[in-house]
Amino acid sequence: MNVCLQDNVVLYSFGSIGRAPELLLGRDVTRVSLTPWNGVGRSIWEEISVSSGDFNYNLSYAIDRAPDGVRPTGQLIVARGDSELANLQCDTGSVDIHDFYPLSEAKEASGQRFCRDMQRWGKGC
Repeated sequence: MNVCLQDNVVLYSFGSIGRAPELLLGRDVTRVSLTPWNGVGRSIWEEISVSSGDFNYNLSYAIDRAPDGVRPTGQLIVARGDSELANLQCDTGSVDIHDFYPLSEAKEASGQRFCRDMQRWGKGC
């Protein structure tokens, strides 16, 4: 799986390395959900959600800030409505970039702000 940001478009792809993606979704930054790290705790984590019809693709990473240098982990949860269809863990060592901050900046540039009290993005808090 891969997530990248090109201009104001989030591209999510899923598939085997070295092959054409099985799934490729492109969404404007305003249509992608982002839960930024809350700044508390030993683990840094963020989650994004890209939807396609009734399906949601929830991608997250986490990294333990403990001094032993644990590698970041990643996860993909595929859901349809309230039903979880798949829960995939990234292979150890395969999460090489773990930062959704560029998406946060793009959302803010589009006029959205993250309302921590309500835990959602909107035009104002």
